[in-house]
Order: sequence, then structure tokens, then C-alpha cells
Amino acid sequence: MGFGLLLRFYVAPRLIAAPAGFYLVVTLAGPHASYFDERALTTRRDVTLTYNDTIRGDAAASTGTIAVWDQFTVLADRKRHVQLIATYQRSAFNRATSP
Repeated sequence: MGFGLLLRFYVAPRLIAAPAGFYLVVTLAGPHASYFDERALTTRRDVTLTYNDTIRGDAAASTGTIAVWDQFTVLADRKRHVQLIATYQRSAFNRATSP
């Protein structure tokens, strides 16, 4: 019992940390979506929209205690080659406590 408590409250917080070289791509597709096309001034109906969210850790900018991650998100109508939304965010956070 004592060893389990030692692992949980002493060892785990010292070993668990967000990885600096993290990489993840999430892709979602909405096959029957609609949106307002500002260029054509019309509503596009029953189109396939794709949502791509890429998170990449910047190991060169990270340290032993601080992780730096970049996130790039795109919502697009790939058939018409139209990006509806594109965002970029760079975050730095404590690898152990994540505040």
C-alpha cells in the first residue's frame, strides 16, 4: 500500500510532463454542410466541408520545464478550393502543471 502511494504522490508528478515534440492531426468532414459564399453572394448547400486541426510541438523552442506548441486550424470547402476559416496559435506552457 505504501509503495502505491509513493508512486502516485511522489514519483508520478516528477515523471509526467507534456512532450516537447508532440504532433497530432485531427481531420473531420461534414458531408452535408452549407455555408454562405461571400464571393458569389449565395448559399452553398449540401457540400463537404473539412476541418483540419494540426498541433505541432516546437522542440527547439521548448525547455525542460516549458513546452511550446503551434496549432493551425482550417475549415475549407476542398471541392471549390475555398478556405472559410484559418487560424494559427502559438502556446507556451509549463510541461508539468500546464497553467
